Amino acid sequence: MTRVLVAGGGVAALEAILALRDLAEERVSIELVAPEPQFWYRPLAVLEPFGMGTVHGIELVEIAESCGAGFTLDAVVSVDADAHVARTRAGAEFEYDAFVLASGARPERAVHGAFTFRGPADTTAFRNLLTEIQAGAVRHLVFTVPGGASWPLPLYELALLATTFLAERHLVGVETTIVTPEDPGRYALRFDMVNEGVAWFSGTGVPDGDAAVSVSNGFGASYAIGSSAFALKVGRPTSLAVTLTNTGTRTWPAAGSQPVHLGYHLLAPNGFVLVWDGSRANLATDVAPGQSATVQLPV
Repeated sequence: MTRVLVAGGGVAALEAILALRDLAEERVSIELVAPEPQFWYRPLAVLEPFGMGTVHGIELVEIAESCGAGFTLDAVVSVDADAHVARTRAGAEFEYDAFVLASGARPERAVHGAFTFRGPADTTAFRNLLTEIQAGAVRHLVFTVPGGASWPLPLYELALLATTFLAERHLVGVETTIVTPEDPGRYALRFDMVNEGVAWFSGTGVPDGDAAVSVSNGFGASYAIGSSAFALKVGRPTSLAVTLTNTGTRTWPAAGSQPVHLGYHLLAPNGFVLVWDGSRANLATDVAPGQSATVQLPV
């Protein structure tokens, strides 16, 4: 019999043990290890502060028993892949033939000083915030989408629900703002009419409109050398004169805690990266937007 160890207590972990039992039947033994005793369907958590629903926890031990799996309330902290042994925070060891890691995402504070909504654990705190708004203590509500990899859907849902909450109670003078990511790239800005407190037009079948938006971090550069191809000899370093032009809107600092330098990546003809973090060439002085500088880059 194949021993399968599943670490996690979210949707992926539960789908794994249910599918294993359904497909492998009695050919596998399953052990579920999770740091929390209950499964929470977190997408519904955004409704709780507004009194529009309740998130009910389901005991993981009951789910495990229903599909013939064992359950341990603990957290896997290390795995010895060669020995096929997983160790938990409490010091227990589990031998396995197959290991499924389904720990999921961990909520973290992305914006210092901001209120972070993690799910059911923050329902009361967000409800208190709504009470402060009704009392006039809060006049500006900012919903911030952190940069990098994140799952922003709950934040957008909270923003829409909060806007509807204000409209239904005729709370005027309260401004709500969504701060979008600062990551550079192309985004879609979707326009949609809204009958406040009733519905968005798109929800009634009216087409919305999209516009492409380009987000820049302010940096831009162009490079000029004598030739796009040149000869190098093995074991004989050389240097290249490269003229740089600042085509962005931010000045390149030559010194300080985060200076801007010229570096290089070396790629093979097939695109394979041979060297990623190449040597550097320092700027002599700060380079303002529109200005150029020539540096010697060792290669």
